[in-house]
Amino acid sequence: MGGGVGVSIPGTFRIASGRTVFENPETLTGFHPDPGASFYLPHLPGRLGEYLALTWEKLNAAEMMACGLATHYSLSEEREGAETNDAWCSSTLRRLKEASPLSLKVSLRSIRKGRFETFDQSLVREYRMSLQGISKQISGDFCEGIRARMLDKDLAPKWSFPSLEQVLEDVVDCYFSLLSETEPDLELPAKLREASD
Repeated sequence: MGGGVGVSIPGTFRIASGRTVFENPETLTGFHPDPGASFYLPHLPGRLGEYLALTWEKLNAAEMMACGLATHYSLSEEREGAETNDAWCSSTLRRLKEASPLSLKVSLRSIRKGRFETFDQSLVREYRMSLQGISKQISGDFCEGIRARMLDKDLAPKWSFPSLEQVLEDVVDCYFSLLSETEPDLELPAKLREASD
């Protein structure tokens, strides 16, 4: 879930069991999927990555195998039951309405950009986005999401922009802009890593 996924996905063997759950819940807290999510999510079949990033929908082990997130399956108890299409649609709409409208737009753009980037390029961009997101210079949604979900637990965040229509593209652009001169971009040890491959 969340950052734990980013640590697991680059692995050669990704083993799922009946208890394995995949989720990217960051938009719920006013943030964007991280680390590496904007690289691996857009490479899932169709638009599944965009859907998962925006709705924080959970996948079970069988679903992870089907879309390539897991490479191996360990037999254990099987998950029972399936939701109807109506329940799925209602759940998706509810999730989208609960998430930060700004985070939804930032996350969707990030996932779409990742489709055409290398893993390292995605990580550098996500680092920049994360610093922009937690600085509160653009929006306080991340702090508000944490407050509403984890501190006060009132589940009633007051997002900077109450609706998607109110989120200006200029504000979304800020998340993807270069950092200030005093804050350098992330530098990955690519040459060192490539030498060991």
